Amino acid sequence: MIDAHGCQQLHTVINAQDELVASTDPAWIGALARHGYTLDDAGEIAQLAGAVRPLFRRSAQIVRG
Repeated sequence: MIDAHGCQQLHTVINAQDELVASTDPAWIGALARHGYTLDDAGEIAQLAGAVRPLFRRSAQIVRG
């Protein structure tokens, strides 16, 4: 059984792999553009950047327990 901390760590690894692929995949970038989204210099969806910090803080709270 994986506990919450283990799930969070696995999620982090999967996200890192996804971010690398997403920031370099022309099909993904094109799909984003068709819906009005762009990637910023960090490879994040620029229009969603404001949601990242609050979610990250909540994630850190969950890991701390």
